[in-house]
Amino acid sequence: VIKDISILNKFHEVLRPLMSAVFPPATFNTEIAGALTPCTFEPFFVTPQFQKLFIDGDRFLKGSFSQEDEAARDGKLLKIYFLILERIYNINVDGLDNATIRIVTDEKTGLDRYFRIIPDFQFVDIKAPSNLEDLSDKDRFVIEENITDLNILQKYIQLENFQFTGFTIVRAMDVTESEVMSALEKDLVDEQSIFSCDGIKLLESRLQVLFKRPDLAVGIGALQGDQVMIIKNDCNSNINCLFSNSHHINLDEVQGSVWMQAIEQERTLRIADLREKPDQVPTEQQAVSAGIRSMLLSPLSYQGEIIGLLEVLTCKPNDLGPIEAMLIEQVTPIF
Repeated sequence: VIKDISILNKFHEVLRPLMSAVFPPATFNTEIAGALTPCTFEPFFVTPQFQKLFIDGDRFLKGSFSQEDEAARDGKLLKIYFLILERIYNINVDGLDNATIRIVTDEKTGLDRYFRIIPDFQFVDIKAPSNLEDLSDKDRFVIEENITDLNILQKYIQLENFQFTGFTIVRAMDVTESEVMSALEKDLVDEQSIFSCDGIKLLESRLQVLFKRPDLAVGIGALQGDQVMIIKNDCNSNINCLFSNSHHINLDEVQGSVWMQAIEQERTLRIADLREKPDQVPTEQQAVSAGIRSMLLSPLSYQGEIIGLLEVLTCKPNDLGPIEAMLIEQVTPIF
């Protein structure tokens, strides 16, 4: 029995081949996975990616199990109770293998990344006391009706009576894109999300996470007759969006510009470096002066008619490439 997992640090050359049955060498350097103690969930063998994302900088476990926030601690306790109910009392619990979402701050960009953590308890064994009494039908009914209530579970199951051995495997998957897309859909249900300072700021922060660029700026141009209404984040932006002094401009002011080019072609237009564009119209010159260099312009349509334009901007030349262009095409229908 190993109670102090720090002992294992001395025997990594023995541990790694033993754990190759769970962590294949072919994917060891790319997979995000770790082996944790069965109850306290302390990592003792992890892949390099798991180490970098969740352990370096004390991001996975903040101190001991007892020092974690209440929600995280309760979630882990529930898993322990669920294991006992399933393994010892043969009560099926659907939530045993449910994934949780953990948010990690990217060390390079400072932006949030979302990871789905999937537990695997196949290597955990539970030993019950020899004098353990079975649960009555009434007890089982009460437990099943209150399966997520820790106070109820504690009345029927005394954790100190059970011995856990083995280890838990956790695997992580980056789900930032799907999480941000889902959040954008929810945000855009509310019209105030684009007609208020806080709303557009939130949308901009979502797209910064999606595009992995903390300096990304977002603007929306709505076509109304012979005018364009500009919606942008005036209150917190590293670069000034086009027409910083006015939210309404005449359409003829942008004739011959990259914005009209995107509208006329009815497709996403990528500008690697606006400053390098020949024959700039005054509005483009103003944009360059404001610091705009790399751009993605995506037409917004409704029932087959172009109603506006979504623009994503950065101050770095050649910053937004084909992958980002493909990404904005996925986002545009939400807007």
